[in-house]
Amino acid sequence: MGYILEQTSPVTAEAKGRQFFFLTFHGRLRLDRFRDIAFEAVYEPFDGWKIHRASDPETFRNAVPDGYFQAFCLDVLKECHMDCMVQWHLEPKDGKLQISKLRALVSQSVS
Repeated sequence: MGYILEQTSPVTAEAKGRQFFFLTFHGRLRLDRFRDIAFEAVYEPFDGWKIHRASDPETFRNAVPDGYFQAFCLDVLKECHMDCMVQWHLEPKDGKLQISKLRALVSQSVS
């Protein structure tokens, strides 16, 4: 049984000073028909992508290892100029997660 990791808001950028900026987007991890974990992802200079808020952080971290989360966030950033919201279907297979990429064509722009 797999689950869906999806972006639910456009990417926003906020300047912090003259040299740094922070990127943010919201998403959710759909574990099954009845259980979602909402999260906010933030890119911070020197730290990379982090979960800023999550409705169940421990379950999220257990379901989505950090390397997969980093790759998902980079995919969101890559696709934001294409007016797409990113969705990944994650399926456990042989001790790893198999990724099937899905796209929802929704108007999105960096603000």
